[in-house]
Amino acid sequence: MISHDMKLMAEHADRIIVMKDGVILLDGTTRRVFSQADVLEKTYISPPQITMLGQLLGSESFPLDILSVDEMSQLVASKLRR
Repeated sequence: MISHDMKLMAEHADRIIVMKDGVILLDGTTRRVFSQADVLEKTYISPPQITMLGQLLGSESFPLDILSVDEMSQLVASKLRR
């Protein structure tokens, strides 16, 4: 599948290849690729908004590779139970 819709990719892809000017910059699992924000920025591709939120909260022990709202809500709920 070829798409610029990163939310769609997060929901359906197990592997992502990111290219710029015909050169492969990233090739890996969806989680690994979306956690490479510095490389993605060079391609004008942004990870899904929920992934970006996790990255912004990373200093609060959130993983950099959250892919879905359900995943985030489960993580937040588990942190609130502590």
